[in-house]
Amino acid sequence: MLTKIKKIPRYLLIPLFLLAPLFAWSAFANHFIQNQQIPPLKLSQELDKPQQVILDIREKEEYEFSHIPNAINIPFSEFNKTKNSIAGYVIEPINFKNLLSKNGITNDDSIIIYGDLAYLHSTRILWVFEFYGHKKTQLLQGGYQAWEEQNLPVSDKPFMLKSSNYVIQINPEKLVSKFQVFMATKNKQYTIIDARPPKQFEGLKSLTTKTGRIPNSINIPWFEVLNNRAEEDSYDSNNKVVDYKKLNQLEKIFKDIPKDKKIILYCNSASEASVLHFALKQINRKAQLYDGSWYEWSADDKMPIENKTE
Repeated sequence: MLTKIKKIPRYLLIPLFLLAPLFAWSAFANHFIQNQQIPPLKLSQELDKPQQVILDIREKEEYEFSHIPNAINIPFSEFNKTKNSIAGYVIEPINFKNLLSKNGITNDDSIIIYGDLAYLHSTRILWVFEFYGHKKTQLLQGGYQAWEEQNLPVSDKPFMLKSSNYVIQINPEKLVSKFQVFMATKNKQYTIIDARPPKQFEGLKSLTTKTGRIPNSINIPWFEVLNNRAEEDSYDSNNKVVDYKKLNQLEKIFKDIPKDKKIILYCNSASEASVLHFALKQINRKAQLYDGSWYEWSADDKMPIENKTE
């Protein structure tokens, strides 16, 4: 016997129709997050996936002791250069091309990046890949600590790829210069975010000879967007499994920055800022990175500084 389905009242159809896009956006947002990071267990099931490069950016000694099977090793420092006695700048285009070609990375590869410093280094390298136009990049969720915590397979045998001919395509909109930041301090269309810990922002502490901050900047410390992380942790790994906070939490952290504002991020040498850069991507917000950051700014006596201690 068939049961007749009652007709849904018209006044109920309207709310359902309005809610549908919300459900769709929620599903898209979660999918976006999953695509930006790959969980350790999922990666362990796809170690031999074609056109995939697992990139270990830890020091060579750490890699040789233990690493994810099929991972190649390019230490974090090889992506950086020193200029005018200031370390931490992104390497020149030709050097990036040669580095990737030498290590067998091609433009079509999906790059999965991992380190062990609570995203400090891995987000920075992901940004470098994006700056030089690589299309497919992901982070290992939780880094190497998460891999070890789940007792997933490791190897002590180096893994290498045949050399390639990598081609770069620079995305200049991802980076700003010292001059551009200086002009932004006078432009209300910009919000400049200092990703350093509060004591450095307030001028109570510094990693350079000068204390203070870039004028008209606000402080959102890099560790605020992460779980299981606090200022007291400083910049080491502490063997903790760290992950990004949920989307609604990230939205709340950046809620006071109007959507029509252009965002510039800086820290000491662009690593802390890159943690915020990745967080903003998760909530569909764009930002530019000041590559020289405080190391460069504070070294120039012509650049203005705000300092709470003065």
